[in-house]
Amino acid sequence: MILDITNQIATAYAPTAIGTQVNGTYIDTLTIEDWGMGEALHWLTSINTTVTGNATATLNFILQGAIDSVFTSPVTVAQALPTPILQANFATQAVKGTQYAIKFPRGFAYRYYRLGVVIGTATLIGGAFDSWILNDAIQDNKSYPSGYLVK
Repeated sequence: MILDITNQIATAYAPTAIGTQVNGTYIDTLTIEDWGMGEALHWLTSINTTVTGNATATLNFILQGAIDSVFTSPVTVAQALPTPILQANFATQAVKGTQYAIKFPRGFAYRYYRLGVVIGTATLIGGAFDSWILNDAIQDNKSYPSGYLVK
């Protein structure tokens, strides 16, 4: 996976309040030089800093699209998880390095895109998020022991 700064829609974004919190950074699809015509696009959100929250906090991510850069009428284009992450699962599902990726709907319906972090029920205490739209497949390399012993 190639992480391109021009395709990044959030860097260490750390909201804490209840509700849909939106990052001020957005992507203007007219400024991207190469989306990889015909290739699948992916929306990736990565946990930059481990999430902590009050006892009943929940967490999810949405990708919003709009026809104007001030997002007068934002539309949820995609949701990262079918159900929110519960606070009880933050230790396993919202730790630094965890990534959530989905295929991006092809054929841009909107010119501008941004990240929304949906915090439910109770506030977050900590946590930060990065997000990109990528024009290549998500890379998920697994390492295996080589069978060699180094002395």
